[in-house]
Order: sequence, then C-alpha cells, then structure tokens
Amino acid sequence: MRFNIPVEKFEYNYDDASGILYKSYFGPVTLEDITSSWEHALRHKLIPAGTKRFIVDFRQAAMNLEIDEHQGIVDFYRNHLEVFGEARVAVLVENPRDMVLPVLVNTKDEGYHSRPFTTLEGALRWLRS
Repeated sequence: MRFNIPVEKFEYNYDDASGILYKSYFGPVTLEDITSSWEHALRHKLIPAGTKRFIVDFRQAAMNLEIDEHQGIVDFYRNHLEVFGEARVAVLVENPRDMVLPVLVNTKDEGYHSRPFTTLEGALRWLRS
C-alpha cells in the first residue's frame, strides 16, 4: 500500500530564553517557498511580538533559486519592516553554492540586518552581539 504524505518544507521553533526564532527549511526551496512560508508565519502569528533575532536554517535544504531572485527576498523583508525592522537575520548554509544568495541579500540590507553563516555557533555569536 502506498501513502501520499505531504512533506513539510519548513518548521518554526521559538526559544523563549534567547528570544530567537529558528526557521528551518528542508529539501529543494524556491523563492515562492521562502516568501510563502514567511507569509504563513505572519498570517498564523508564529512570530512572537518584538522578535528581532532570527536564524533561517538551510542546512537540510537546497536553494533552488536563480541569482537574480535574491531581490525577492530583499523586497519581502523591506515590505515587512513592521516585523523585520532592525532585526538580525542569520542565514545558515552548508553548501558553498547556497552561500551566494544570502551574501547578495546582505549587500542590499536596508532597515534590517542579515548575514550568512556556516555554523550555528557563529550565527548565535552575531545575534547576541
């Protein structure tokens, strides 16, 4: 017998002690997956009020985006400064190929701060500084 079980591409975990929202992606991820998952979080109030530290984890995912699609991520954050304004967004990647997009997003930060990392420790250090 075969079952068609939907696979979640993302999950959220909020750490009360640190005030950090962890968002993890799984499998191939498109720009639509990134923006729609944030919209889902906003719509369902999954981001506690006042949260200004985020870890977006792509270590178990593969970014399936074209280079110029980084602008869609920049635009999303800029269009939602009521949530991301003055926030720090640490992006975790393992694959060197996936480092390019977060670096490009970082160059266009305006109203928020983002930075790519290859280790959780480095991301946490930056978020706490």
